[in-house]
Parts: sequence; C-alpha cells; structure tokens
Amino acid sequence: MKAYKIKSLLYLGGFVAAAFVYHNMEQRQLFNQDTQASTVADLSTEDSPEDLKVAEIEAKNFN
Repeated sequence: MKAYKIKSLLYLGGFVAAAFVYHNMEQRQLFNQDTQASTVADLSTEDSPEDLKVAEIEAKNFN
C-alpha cells in the first residue's frame, strides 16, 4: 500500500515539474515574439535633389 502512495506522489511531482517547465518555455517564447515585433526599424535618410537645391540656395544667400 505504501509503495502505491509513493509511486503516485512521484508521478504527481513529475507532472507538476513538467507543467512548470512547459509554462516557462511558453512564456519565454511569447516574450521573444513580443520583443521581435517591437524592434525599431533603422532608417537612413537621403537628401532628395530638391533638398540639395534648397541647401545650395540657402548657402549662397548666407554668404
């Protein structure tokens, strides 16, 4: 009778441990998906030809 109780307790402990590990793995995966979705895009700007013309005119007017 005692062996049955000990065996049941070991199975219950194993199940609780497996559920805990699975829950932590799932939370880590969801966290990684959230951080990947919220990354900031690195954008580089280039001056258009119109911007360069305006800068040249402003430089001539400044001198």
